[in-house]
Amino acid sequence: MRTLIFVLFVAATLTAGQARAAGGCPELYEAAGNGEDAKVAALLDAGLDVNCRSSKNLNLTALIAAAAGGRVSTVQLLLKRGADLNKAALEGSTALSYAQIYKRDEVVKILMAPLMANQKKAAQTAPREGAAPGFAQTAPDPLLPIVKGGRFGYIDRGGEVVIPLKFHYAERFSEGLARVGIGGLTCHSTGNLLEHWIAMDNGKCGASLGYIDKTGAVVIPPGEYSMAGAFKEGMARIQKSGYPNKYGFIDKTGKTVIKPEFEHAQDFSEGLAGVGVGGQWGVGAKWGFIDKTGAMIVKPQFDHVTKFAGGVALALDFDRWKAIDTSGKVLFKLPTSLIAPNHKVCPAAANDSDRSCSEIPVPFPDGFERVGKTKYGDYRYNNDTYPYHYIDRKGKAIPGKFHVAKPFSEGLAPVREWGGTHLWGFIDTTGKFVSLGPPGVEDARRFSEGLAALRMGGEWTHAEQRFVGAKWGFVDKTGMMITEYKYDDVADFHDGAAAVIQDGKTLYIDTTGEVIWSQ
Repeated sequence: MRTLIFVLFVAATLTAGQARAAGGCPELYEAAGNGEDAKVAALLDAGLDVNCRSSKNLNLTALIAAAAGGRVSTVQLLLKRGADLNKAALEGSTALSYAQIYKRDEVVKILMAPLMANQKKAAQTAPREGAAPGFAQTAPDPLLPIVKGGRFGYIDRGGEVVIPLKFHYAERFSEGLARVGIGGLTCHSTGNLLEHWIAMDNGKCGASLGYIDKTGAVVIPPGEYSMAGAFKEGMARIQKSGYPNKYGFIDKTGKTVIKPEFEHAQDFSEGLAGVGVGGQWGVGAKWGFIDKTGAMIVKPQFDHVTKFAGGVALALDFDRWKAIDTSGKVLFKLPTSLIAPNHKVCPAAANDSDRSCSEIPVPFPDGFERVGKTKYGDYRYNNDTYPYHYIDRKGKAIPGKFHVAKPFSEGLAPVREWGGTHLWGFIDTTGKFVSLGPPGVEDARRFSEGLAALRMGGEWTHAEQRFVGAKWGFVDKTGMMITEYKYDDVADFHDGAAAVIQDGKTLYIDTTGEVIWSQ
């Protein structure tokens, strides 16, 4: 931000003679920045190139000047006369970047329009890599949870209500069943769908939870447990109500198949589930793994564990993370000076990798794991002393070090460059850095069904667990923006749809950005 202001300031203080001597077209730049449409038109009619730079040293175009100043009519004039949207300033920022940074909302809409038109045209001629197939080809009848007037129900992807709004809480379906609130709601959230999901996961929202099928029929009524998880591999975690409220597992009939006897438990993955035994008030437990009969396959010996993926899990042994196989054998230790990444994602309902939620995901997504340490010994907060990097399942590092690193998904990982400009972008599995979207991006999330969310602006608040004032948009793997930066918050795409928040309301959009349903 300071760099952009400095560049504009220097450009504004150059004399016309200095700029002209440096090989630029200062008159056009100054006229555009001042919103002098008649003068801009006259200079262009006299033969001046509409994409001429203010100087060779600063590389600012008339379109950038008009966009940064919020000169709506001048921007429209320059575009009509052939101004190039992709021309960037010295530090790499385009006119759209400047308009977004200086909050010129009307200009942003104007500049986004041709980009969106190009994207829609491209979408009609070629399928997007990683995108969900057409409605007729996807999983049969995916249903989407909605909330309105404090009640939850479900719609199909055509936006039609197929399960009435009668529940106190609802999540996405998993293995044919969905968690819903059937009475007993106590919730403190803003009322939109994502906030309800996050409040539930963070313990700020409660309800008597049961399970329904896709007809809306209650298959498993609320039982004598205070927590019920989504079904994974045919089983769901439950936590028994009342002291000592331990964890066990139920099957899809509601039958308890592994009795509640563990202080902690994770979902099943590759036939095994991490469980914690011993300790008090969530502290001091030792973790191992059980099979679906409840037999202890890897004895409790670790301070924490992740799920299994590809036969590998991560286990914390005092202050060292180790990769283990399904027998508990140590395959390799993570680098001595590093600790494993923060494995935190939202519940399956939200599918948002950037929330402070409790579910433990699988390790080595796409075959790679991020590792890093800060001077505080806490991997959630990084700085310029201890960079992140990635390792494969054998412990071998791939090139690159990063100020911020997030898990791989669909062959790409969101990262913030180490040192220098700290640019946000993505790396592939060879470590090659790819910048997607316009310059000025302040955060990026993982790809889902060919799209990733990018953030402009906003300040993180621990109280709300989100970036207040932020605007999110979606980009594809070619760098084409699919939506404008207009959403207050977003979730991942699943079955061709993503829940987003705009002006406090929940919307579902498809992978072209079209609205399926609005609260």
